[in-house]
Amino acid sequence: MSDKAKKIIVNILTGSRLLAALAIAPIYFSFGSIAAAITIGASFLTDFIDGKLARGWHVESFLGSLLDSVSDKALAASSLITLSLVNPLFLIPLLLEVGILTTNVIAAKSGENIQSNMLGKIKEWFLGLGAASGFALTAPNIAEKLTETTQTTYLNTAALTSAIACGATLASYCASYYSAHKDRLESLQIEQNLADIKSQKEALRKLKTRPEILHDLIDTEFYHTHKNDPILSLLYKEKPQN
Repeated sequence: MSDKAKKIIVNILTGSRLLAALAIAPIYFSFGSIAAAITIGASFLTDFIDGKLARGWHVESFLGSLLDSVSDKALAASSLITLSLVNPLFLIPLLLEVGILTTNVIAAKSGENIQSNMLGKIKEWFLGLGAASGFALTAPNIAEKLTETTQTTYLNTAALTSAIACGATLASYCASYYSAHKDRLESLQIEQNLADIKSQKEALRKLKTRPEILHDLIDTEFYHTHKNDPILSLLYKEKPQN
């Protein structure tokens, strides 16, 4: 199989989550909670499969990475928005997901690149399980076996567990951005300082004349005074101040 065909397969799997994001609300209202739960579970499973295939086939690309990120965010958003109609607590992980997206955008605009870490991958699984269980708990045949209090407790747990995972991921991304941005500013400051120092030295230095260089080559006092100085610096003298 060619690399092109492999990329197409991987991107189709990734893009299927984007289609699921658009379809999850219609599926929930037309076919019920179980159908929505199955759709969510299958869709989040593709997040593991497409990444595994892309790495195994060595067909990773910026397009695939961008499509993967957009699909994940869209699927999570559509699921949480739909579930918030049943339990408003699902708005908490949704808002935290918006925070994660905002952090990535700010980092990109300032020249940083926040890499997805293990915490982010774990967060995706918590979101998938939370959304799938949230939809399943609203299914009539399951809800009728639970008291209203128990059902609410389970839904709250699913929402808050997802929120904790999103919050931890957001905190790690903010820390990564702060560290990268701080290092970048320090690096730029160091480069600027070195450039300023070089410019100042150039402005104050003047190449010695040939007689002056010959004198310094044989002068003992000059040797003892400057023997530890860089050799090239000995060819210059300070310009007289006006």
